[in-house]
Amino acid sequence: MKNIFFISIDPLIHRRRVINQIETAKNMGWNVSAISVGPHIQDKAGFPVFYINRPFKKGPLKFLHFNLKTFNILKKEKVDIIHARGLWVLPSILVFRFFKKFKLIYDAHEFFAGHELFQNHLWRRLTWLKLEKAAVSKIDSFITVSEPLGEFYKKLYPNIKRLDIIRSLPKQHITKIEKKVDDKKIKEIVFHGYFLPGRGLIQLIQATSKIENPEFHLTLIGEGILENELKKEINKNNMSDKISIEPMVESGKLLNKIETKDLGIALIEADSINRKYALPNKFFEYIQAGIPVLASNIPTLMEYVEKYQVGLTANPNSIDDIAEKLQTMLSDSNLFTKFSANCFKASKELCWENESKKLKNIYYEISNPSDRKD
Repeated sequence: MKNIFFISIDPLIHRRRVINQIETAKNMGWNVSAISVGPHIQDKAGFPVFYINRPFKKGPLKFLHFNLKTFNILKKEKVDIIHARGLWVLPSILVFRFFKKFKLIYDAHEFFAGHELFQNHLWRRLTWLKLEKAAVSKIDSFITVSEPLGEFYKKLYPNIKRLDIIRSLPKQHITKIEKKVDDKKIKEIVFHGYFLPGRGLIQLIQATSKIENPEFHLTLIGEGILENELKKEINKNNMSDKISIEPMVESGKLLNKIETKDLGIALIEADSINRKYALPNKFFEYIQAGIPVLASNIPTLMEYVEKYQVGLTANPNSIDDIAEKLQTMLSDSNLFTKFSANCFKASKELCWENESKKLKNIYYEISNPSDRKD
């Protein structure tokens, strides 16, 4: 029986991708443990979680503290495989490699060097890039979320041993709510996620001020550095009666929360390589909840919107384009019904139950390399 450790510097409670991966390993009969930060998972996790306190909320000390604590935990445990979520946890793992042999899965769910964290901090970006480059030869499976991002990584690091695409798909959600746009006088629009630059949130608020008909309400569910700016923008546009902000919902309860809404928003701005190749969780969560999506016109999202006919795309930097597409989706009942029905169809295919089969193969093949079939 294999002993696998999942390591994430972000709270597991908001990381459904990691929870799904953990459950996949558990279903294989492996001993699963995790290293993360609070808040603790409210329901019984069903696996041991080593929680690391957070005396430093940001900056180099945050990462140094987490990695030192992680190393101290790992050296006391039996470890066969480490599944690392993101660049930030690699330092402790690479040092631990000098003391113990194990298989390493690196989940590059985004291009970390393109993160907003590195804006105006070139030396930090270069430092982390060098770390990632140094780690590549030691990684047994390099995982990312989309084919375009995978191709980008192959060009950036030609010595990648193995690259796999595992999308951030939610579990199949059974909803009894049948979406009919004419059933509700007030149409409900929803965004959920972190309030960060590059999410099109300011443009979204400005665009909603241009919608004349039908009646609507926009709910922004989440948290982040833009929250105060969003509140100011709402007041500036006299939209406080039409736009509300609600706190982040833990991932296990999210689909039940949003399935009552009518339209989901995923307006990622393509202002960096990271976002250009993004395939955000929220896009698939809207589909799984049966909610048509207004998505940005980046290539990765356009491909899915056009293939499955689950919504429309808009230029996230164009307030007029966003307003026009919102108006169309909320006003055209036939189009809305079509998109909604297609969401239910697509949800049967775009679910973790299907995607997890690929992850099981990765786990099996790296732990039994002689059985791998290329």
